Amino acid sequence: MTSRVWRPSRSVAANLADGYRKRQYPNMFVSKLADRDAEEAEMQVWLDFARDYGYLSKGRHKAMAAGYDELGRMLSAMIANPEKFTPS
Repeated sequence: MTSRVWRPSRSVAANLADGYRKRQYPNMFVSKLADRDAEEAEMQVWLDFARDYGYLSKGRHKAMAAGYDELGRMLSAMIANPEKFTPS
């Protein structure tokens, strides 16, 4: 379970940096953001499993899930408005 949680949690941040470097290409930027959004959703599933199997308390799960919900909202806003993040 640890490796399943570790991979998407690190991948979101690392790949977001990669996508941000490609922001001069709006379509590629949005594609990379969509990939990160999918990894964020995967992380939510693993958090649910960790809670359900007793690896994570309900309170800790709620706090972590709230953080990933916020990340999902930010990614969605970036996907909807990529021009705000592309170089002028």
